[in-house]
Amino acid sequence: SLKGNCERGENLQLGYFEQEVGCIPYLDSYVYFDRNGMFVEGDKTRDESVPYFEGIQVKKVVMNEKLPIKDVVLNTAVALSTIFAKNDLQPDYIQLEDDSTIDLIYGDITVKLGKDKYLEDKMSRMVAILPQITGEKGILHMENITESSKTVTFEKEEEEVTAENWT
Repeated sequence: SLKGNCERGENLQLGYFEQEVGCIPYLDSYVYFDRNGMFVEGDKTRDESVPYFEGIQVKKVVMNEKLPIKDVVLNTAVALSTIFAKNDLQPDYIQLEDDSTIDLIYGDITVKLGKDKYLEDKMSRMVAILPQITGEKGILHMENITESSKTVTFEKEEEEVTAENWT
């Protein structure tokens, strides 16, 4: 984002501040990165307004240098962050699996996006569905969405019968 101010007769000064698009755990801290994968900030506390990614492992970080993250992973993180910013549905965290599949965790609901394909389509459908299943527990399967197939299923978690809830 750009910030600046100008009063009549003065020069305009602009300052450019790179926005953090993601956060990953590193040792006992959190590392924030921009859309180029540059390490822009580190902190002991997590900023809840920045998408948090589990499953991105880095061996070392150097301030103002690119994090050692694969480009494909970085591209997925940036794409997701952009989508979250547009529709205000940021999950509690994003789980990136070793097989490149993506899970979004919203409380007791896990949204399985599958691979980084048709993300815009999957996310626009999720935006419509998520409010309808708020308060439920289960898995929203979106991994099979393609150009020709738009099938989405919600696998509701059945409550286990225990001595406390048995009637």
